Amino acid sequence: MRIMQFALRLLHLLVFFSLGFWGTSAISANPTSLCCDKLSSQFPEQILRRNDSAYLVQNTNFWSSTCFLDPTCIFLPNSTADVSTAVALFSHHGCTFSIKGRGHSTVPGAANVDDGVLMSLRNIDDITFNQNQSNVVVGPGNSLGDVYRALDPYNVSVVIGRYDSVGFGMMVAAGLSFFNNRDGLAIDNVESYEVVIANGTVLHTSLSSNPDLHWALKGGNNNFGVVTHFTLRAFKNPGGVYGGLITYPESSLDQINDAIYDYHTKGAVDDVLTHVLPAYGYNGTSNETTNFSPVVYNAVVDALPPSLSGWIDTPHTNSTLRLTKYADLVEEFNAGYLDGLV
Repeated sequence: MRIMQFALRLLHLLVFFSLGFWGTSAISANPTSLCCDKLSSQFPEQILRRNDSAYLVQNTNFWSSTCFLDPTCIFLPNSTADVSTAVALFSHHGCTFSIKGRGHSTVPGAANVDDGVLMSLRNIDDITFNQNQSNVVVGPGNSLGDVYRALDPYNVSVVIGRYDSVGFGMMVAAGLSFFNNRDGLAIDNVESYEVVIANGTVLHTSLSSNPDLHWALKGGNNNFGVVTHFTLRAFKNPGGVYGGLITYPESSLDQINDAIYDYHTKGAVDDVLTHVLPAYGYNGTSNETTNFSPVVYNAVVDALPPSLSGWIDTPHTNSTLRLTKYADLVEEFNAGYLDGLV
């Protein structure tokens, strides 16, 4: 019965909010050029065409080459009002379009589109810290690193991801963070969404306002609207974090496998300030596998606690563990990963 209620609730939301978003674009002949022309007339400084030099920059500014597609034009809104105007236009004329934040998606057609309008939210990059309300309002044009750098001076954190250049698509998906063991997923810590739905209407969702849509956005990705601001729960941190990247040779992998098991079955449960993200790399030239794992303790300490001792006791080739700030940590972790090619 509960599964049936869940399915009916989801179906109702999909039909109500998505009609005109994806449905009309599928049945229209080819209205994209019309939509580009109308946007160009209303926002002449915010439209890029294929012959513009900035078009190539925007169209290839993705983490994965799977999203290097061929949009008819690129629209860069500067505000929620701009997004509202564009979405209403897309729905009215049946224009195919895609929504891009910081371009970390790997799904063709989600963050870019062939023969449609690529709407990049990069310019909606405001960050407002409300100290009295203990929350932060973030525009989708920000990277995670932007938010860490804005909040670190206040010794304040939010539950977001761990890599500098990644954007806020995770806030409508799931979202792993340094604080998962204590605070749950990133979507669990979104207090409110500002979202433009299919007819261009701007709604604000929360547990008390448009609660069904608020529920659907937490995992619904971009199927229910274009989110233009996230209000995130904020909390004080102790003023620093102990962590870094530890690299292990192939000869240590058996011990690391034991450490991973111990962490997930005991360490992460008994000590919720811990965070580890095990990662493996394979070198095809040398036929060697290594492990390079971010290891973090969310406290001001000068060494890992006993709950994480297995990670430092295991023979390793390099460690950057130190007391630092979150912004510094996400910059380091991001630098260790190349752009995705597949």
